[in-house]
Amino acid sequence: FLLTAAALIGIPLSTQGASIKTQTIHGMAYEGEHFSAPWPAPLYTVNYVTERGPDVDRLTVVDKDKKGKAFYTQTVDLEAGVPKSFSFSNDLLDQQGSLTVTEKELIMTFTDKGKTKTVKKSRPQQLFAVGPSLNRLVADHFEELVSGKDRSFRMVVIQRLDVYGMKMSREPVDPKETTPEIKDGRWVKLVMKVDDPFIGIFAPKIYEIYDTKTGKLLFVKAPLASADIKQQKMTTGTIRYK
Repeated sequence: FLLTAAALIGIPLSTQGASIKTQTIHGMAYEGEHFSAPWPAPLYTVNYVTERGPDVDRLTVVDKDKKGKAFYTQTVDLEAGVPKSFSFSNDLLDQQGSLTVTEKELIMTFTDKGKTKTVKKSRPQQLFAVGPSLNRLVADHFEELVSGKDRSFRMVVIQRLDVYGMKMSREPVDPKETTPEIKDGRWVKLVMKVDDPFIGIFAPKIYEIYDTKTGKLLFVKAPLASADIKQQKMTTGTIRYK
């Protein structure tokens, strides 16, 4: 999955206009796994914007290369915490996609280098997420996840025009864990994986690390969009949020 992940992390919202409130958090993307210093040079930056108001609940994630040029943008609009529309644009790969949610259907459209495909699927009866709304789902169930309860949900992946059954859970602390904050419980590591014995063998896992006490998102480890046209997709990358 090409995923840029972030969450509502408890920073006070700033007011724009009379009713819309916005929050922007910043992250740095690295190749490989990096949960502690020394930090390598970042590959690109991540800006995550939350807009909330009486009729607005929008999450926008923008990845920018080293020159400050946006190359990958994702936007999801939610209603009662559930996605109602999603769109993304990856200028580097010449790809665009969208999701429209109706009462009964998910309408997915994916354009790759000018060729467009549209697929309709039944709307999931259970929880579902798309793009950055994954982290809203985590935030809504954070306490039970920290307590050890699993949550099943469906993940909409526009690039594959498909929907996958997923499970999120708290990752047990590895006896060989080298990050002190994870080892002593100050940080909690959550894992999201495809809930299918066969597909799960090939599908990547998504790891997110949160401050256990505050619920603030600190790190995301997953296959990430690449700012290098020659590389196109990193095998594994880490986003560190400040």
